[in-house]
Amino acid sequence: MKNLANRHFSHPASRRACCGLAFLRADKEWAKGLRGLLASRTELDYIVDMNPFGQLFFNAMNSPCVTAAVNTQAEAEGNCLCVMSETPSTFGELNTQQRRERVVQTARNVLEKLTKKKNAKVLFASGARVSRQALRDTADDRWDLSGGAGREEFLENWFTAAELLEMRQG
Repeated sequence: MKNLANRHFSHPASRRACCGLAFLRADKEWAKGLRGLLASRTELDYIVDMNPFGQLFFNAMNSPCVTAAVNTQAEAEGNCLCVMSETPSTFGELNTQQRRERVVQTARNVLEKLTKKKNAKVLFASGARVSRQALRDTADDRWDLSGGAGREEFLENWFTAAELLEMRQG
């Protein structure tokens, strides 16, 4: 697996010559301990959520996530580059190898854009810089790899969905 990551996901802007790998799905309960360990004892460089591509690359895993980190045995500050993938609609005429290459190139392009911007989107993948502190704070629950995109702040006096949909007699 290490060769797969170095061959496919080595990122030119990375300041790491060698990266450790871990495979986890950011939203699985069983990954809670692994998320905590990665968030508190490593310097997370990048996380590439390959949810729709497990079968394409691994012929078995249905929701893989490639995580590159350096063992620091201490909490690291700064940001982690996170990439999330969606099922592409343009794969119909590509063979398996071409699909793999398209996924890898798309992830690389998002990572490259994230070295200059806070958020990026390329084809079926989007990415964000997520603070390592935010990953530590949410390791017991779920990691938000979107960098908070889509999170809305609502005024206190606004109705909630439960209040709007509550059955009332009248």
